[in-house]
Parts: sequence; C-alpha cells; structure tokens
Amino acid sequence: MALPKRVIEKDYELSEAHDELMELRWKWTMDPSNAKAVSFAEYAREVGRDPSVIRRDATGWDKYQQSLEKAGSSLTASPGAATTPYEFRELAALSEERQQAAQAVAKHTGNKVGHVARNKRQQVDVVVDRAHRAAEKRGTTVEHEIDKAAEWQAKAERVAERDRRERKQRHTSQFLQIEGKIGAMLARGREVLALAEDIPFSASSAVAVLPESW
Repeated sequence: MALPKRVIEKDYELSEAHDELMELRWKWTMDPSNAKAVSFAEYAREVGRDPSVIRRDATGWDKYQQSLEKAGSSLTASPGAATTPYEFRELAALSEERQQAAQAVAKHTGNKVGHVARNKRQQVDVVVDRAHRAAEKRGTTVEHEIDKAAEWQAKAERVAERDRRERKQRHTSQFLQIEGKIGAMLARGREVLALAEDIPFSASSAVAVLPESW
C-alpha cells in the first residue's frame, strides 16, 4: 500500500515541527485505527528518510500517548521521567536496558532524560556495564542494579568535578604568586639600574665588585 501524496508533503512541511511530525509518522505507521497505515520501511522510502528515524518517531509518540492515557491527563515531572514527546523519542532510540539507565542517570544528575539519552550515552554505557558486573557478582538482575550504579556514577563525577575545580584554583593561586614574585624582581632590578645609572664603571672597577666565585 502506497503512502498518499498529501502525507508525504505534510511530512516535509512538518520537518521543523517535531511533535506534529512524530504524530504524523505514528498515525501512518502504528495507529491501529488507520486502515491505510503502511510499514516503517514503506513510509521511509516514500519520504526519503531512514526507516530507523521513522520507527523512532512513531514509537516515541506511541509511548508518549500510552503514558498520557495512564496518567489520565498531563504527565507530572519527576526525576528521570520522560514527559514530552521529544524525550520519549530520544528514549525510543535506546534498548530497554539503556532506557532504564538513561532515566536513572537523569534522576541522579538532575539532567533532563532527553538530554541524557542524546548527549550522555557514554555515561549511560558506563552505568549499564557497572550494573551488569554488580548483578553477576551479587546474583541479582541488571534492572535491580541500574539505579545504584547510576547513583554511584553521579557521585564519582561530582567528586571528580570538585577535584578539577580545586586543582584549577590551586594553579591560579600559584600563578598569581609567581606573577607577584616576578613583578617584585623586575621592580628591584629597575631600582638597581637607577642607582647605577650615574656611576662611571671601568673594566677594573667592574672586576672589583664581582664575587670571588666568578
């Protein structure tokens, strides 16, 4: 089944209106009430996009709608929870395990979960890896260990950031001390030159004032 031309045109039109575009892609791929819905691959082919992009947008909108239905109205913001179509979209690009990790990282760092899912993937990977090792060691599950792993990782990053700030402050203080000593040396040198300015020197007098070790 081909995608209607008006839908293709609408897809291009909404390229900057992310929420509406997500809804459109969901409607024409996943909406159970739409008898004319097509596959992700067909939709992607018609609009010239990658199928994974269409799947992510449609799935993100679907998850957003499901959460709205469960909440009854609007979604209440809570640490680590997705509340906007964009955040659900970014989570949809991750595996279930990494979604949980991204939400745990957001919860313990105070970042938005969409930001974590898109820009903090290295931290998410670290948390997942730590949770796997902890689960194997303790005989638990990865899901059980992810929140604790994210909390530990957030604390470790805060300590590292504090150490970086302290080192920077120490280096700044040392630089200012060095700068002050150099300034004092230059000032002393200028005083010596000023005192010596009117003194006539000969080779013999210069030798006379040199230290014996020279």
